[in-house]
Amino acid sequence: MLPVSLIVLAAGLGRRFGGDKQLATVAGTGKPLMYFSVMDAYRLGVRRLVLVINHLIEQAILKQFVPLLPHDLKVSLVKQRTDDLPEGCKACSREKPWGTGHALWSARDVVPAECIVINADDYYGPDTINQLLMHFENHGGWALVSYPLENTLSNSGAVNRGLCEVINGSLVTVRECLSIKRENGVICGEIDGKFVNLEPKTPVSMNIWGLGPDIFDYLNDGLIEFFAVPRGQSQAEFYLPAQVMASIMAGENHVRVYPAEDKWQGITYREDLERIGRFFQPSGDGLDDR
Repeated sequence: MLPVSLIVLAAGLGRRFGGDKQLATVAGTGKPLMYFSVMDAYRLGVRRLVLVINHLIEQAILKQFVPLLPHDLKVSLVKQRTDDLPEGCKACSREKPWGTGHALWSARDVVPAECIVINADDYYGPDTINQLLMHFENHGGWALVSYPLENTLSNSGAVNRGLCEVINGSLVTVRECLSIKRENGVICGEIDGKFVNLEPKTPVSMNIWGLGPDIFDYLNDGLIEFFAVPRGQSQAEFYLPAQVMASIMAGENHVRVYPAEDKWQGITYREDLERIGRFFQPSGDGLDDR
């Protein structure tokens, strides 16, 4: 049993997907995508699971998902609430969550040690999770597993990705790139309002991090700064990668980057479920664990 917690960020509203994609079952498996990531971590010795959810899916998670999990896996449900903020912060009332950084901060009271943070709608593979576990064992500190951009696109529509600059195995920057798609054999996307061509092998962050418990102090301070600027009814979000970058730029943290050895699978659009289902079939490249 390892002290590391697996934190699954599952509080999104799934607007592009058109529903609660956290619980949408992968074709041919009868299970949601996050089940396979949880089981990968479980087989590698992780026995602490934290699910960060929104209140709308709490009962469905308890009835449909938790019963699928091993009995000796300690499961904590944490609700990401837009009114759960550091003392003194004031924000407007809105339905949309405040972003991945706030989602992780919501789990501050149930994570005693190192953690692996993933998205509910991404599947990373067992070797990827194992890389982070080995990082904690051999190095400590923070880490990220990156994927080649060309392996993270969707045939169903454009996607957003964090483009990583990596020097000597260390993360230097993460730049948000929007509306990435492949056209006429060329990958292009929008950076700072301009469409540019992108290199297929560019490493990207798919939001799988290995972090220490000190991340919660950084997130707390970052939230205070974030809400010091009036947000009104804006769509602004408090992103986890931006806060990691802030700590790097301040010289307070070093993030080791590991290139992924597994294939990535993810859900952005409903049509992605069928493709992922083929991956998990016995004839595919994924884990046949139905």
